[in-house]
Amino acid sequence: MATATLSDSYWLGQSTVFKNRVQVSLLTYCNTVTSETPTGPTGSMPTSTHQQRKNQVAAILNPSSFNNWLTQFTNLAASDSNVIAAATNAASTYSAITTITQGDAAAADGQTPLITITLINNAVAASFNSTVSGI
Repeated sequence: MATATLSDSYWLGQSTVFKNRVQVSLLTYCNTVTSETPTGPTGSMPTSTHQQRKNQVAAILNPSSFNNWLTQFTNLAASDSNVIAAATNAASTYSAITTITQGDAAAADGQTPLITITLINNAVAASFNSTVSGI
């Protein structure tokens, strides 16, 4: 058993395969945010927080800035501890990611992917609020 490194996260973040999967997850999550039901001034989704999250979605989906946001979310997802642990098999036979090609292989989707859809979706959702200023 080994621990994934920052270098592993860097190379995974350079993977086009991983970036494409994060892109679909990010777009799906943006749609989820716009469909949230605010709970007024208190509760789990206060109106002010909901509005700031919707404003962030508008900023992310702006065609002139989408690629910059996608890069941010790709790197946030690549540095998620669960994602990078899965990508490197850190729990069993740790395999370092030292090239884009290895990142692509680790990020590949298929019958039994190292990085599942759920891991990517959770990483995007968990990092979303960190990109929203003021909440």
